[in-house]
Amino acid sequence: MMEARRGGNLARALPSPDPGRPVLATPFIWVAPESIPPRKWLFGRHAIRQFLSATIAASGAGKTSNALAEAVAFVTGRDILKDHLITSGRSWYIGLEDPLEEYQRRVAAIVLHHGLTPTEVAAGLFLDSGRDQDFIIGREGRSGIIIADPLVESIVQCIRTNNIAHVTIDPFVACHAVRENDNTAIDAVARVWADIADRTGAAIELVHHVRKLAPGQEMTADDARGASVMVGKARSVRLVTGMTKEEAEQAGADDRRRFFRLVNGKANLALQSEKPIWRQLVSVSLGNGQGGPDDYVQAAAPWTWPDAFAGLTSTDLQACRTASRPASTEPIHKPTIGLAMLWPKSCTWISPPRPASTRSSSCSTPGSGPVRSGRKSDLTVPGRNAPSSSSGIAHDLCYTLATPKVLHWWCKCCSPPATPPPK
Repeated sequence: MMEARRGGNLARALPSPDPGRPVLATPFIWVAPESIPPRKWLFGRHAIRQFLSATIAASGAGKTSNALAEAVAFVTGRDILKDHLITSGRSWYIGLEDPLEEYQRRVAAIVLHHGLTPTEVAAGLFLDSGRDQDFIIGREGRSGIIIADPLVESIVQCIRTNNIAHVTIDPFVACHAVRENDNTAIDAVARVWADIADRTGAAIELVHHVRKLAPGQEMTADDARGASVMVGKARSVRLVTGMTKEEAEQAGADDRRRFFRLVNGKANLALQSEKPIWRQLVSVSLGNGQGGPDDYVQAAAPWTWPDAFAGLTSTDLQACRTASRPASTEPIHKPTIGLAMLWPKSCTWISPPRPASTRSSSCSTPGSGPVRSGRKSDLTVPGRNAPSSSSGIAHDLCYTLATPKVLHWWCKCCSPPATPPPK
């Protein structure tokens, strides 16, 4: 085993290629851009050969389901996650928390849900559990961090022999026995994985936990649990976050715990994007009950945020715009159409009303439907609050069917403001 001493300039986890060789400054030589080999991305502008990447998530957010689905997609060459799969190859998933049969259940669920065949997966997937083999590459020693050189060389040999292009370590905290908050110790362990990626040409993915966050706090790459140096070693860092209550209401999601998104938290080799990639967890029956209840296992699948304009034609939209223009005899000033907000230029609508279940028969507008009531908080105009009443109901809302697909809502009961609402 190789020992990495702590303190000063001696805190090194890996030896230099040749300790006795002097350092030389290499003059720059121009290389034609078109002759430079392209970066070897595997999928999603995240996993890249010869580099270290990381995925950070809270417990139960879907990181393991996502990691296994990505491995299966890469092995089969089928873009089951709609993640811009660039190439295919062999993948080695090293799960360090559960027994092997649990990972087998998860892979089976992925195959069944996405309509794959066992042959496709078996041709390139390698699956191991930390309960069957020792994958702890670094430990605390009396004089520093001890790197398990024989184990590291064995991992390198396995990758080379089996021509493996993609390796996942899940979770990172289980591949070492050093103090998690010690930057020097974590640096030593992370450098070993980076060295393995460089020596083998494989893309190494470290799945890591997030520290405990305050209620409502937004997660960033800096919230990775333990020493921050691990994030620094990775060339690309993704964050896995669950759907919030507000997002669930907007999307009409029945159970927000089934949905999660991938956000780019750090990108050294590509432009950082704030656009999330949404995915969902689906429950899959394995059909293995043998007279008893079957196992239901979750599998990751792509999910798209609902489009408010889905199914609408340009004719429908024009009809909506026409219907939303205020008439001269009616105090219509805040129209909204479904989730899509269309209004005259002189008006501004803050958010679509959430109609309550109460009904009224006071509406006399020809051709309109039943009146429903909206509460004051739903109908506030900038600079002018809606009039309140003893019942807490601020406005009555009438609606007409603007198109066969869209309900057109407007406020009928309140008086027009003295001045038009601000734009």
